[in-house]
Amino acid sequence: LAEGELIADAPADSVLRDAAVMERASLVPPQIHELSGRLAADYPALAEVTCPAEMARLVIDLAEGGPGVEKSA
Repeated sequence: LAEGELIADAPADSVLRDAAVMERASLVPPQIHELSGRLAADYPALAEVTCPAEMARLVIDLAEGGPGVEKSA
């Protein structure tokens, strides 16, 4: 809602990733959505991660050279 008007009717995860909707509603996206969005350009597998524990596991795999995450070309 923004000024009493419904501005998005979608699953919560989709709304939380929509920067324009979040700004219009005067909301700040959860940090996990912001982090996954920033990392997605270089690491597409992280684009949809919304669970902090899953993000931590994937980042640790990445740091250790594990198979969990590949850097984009």
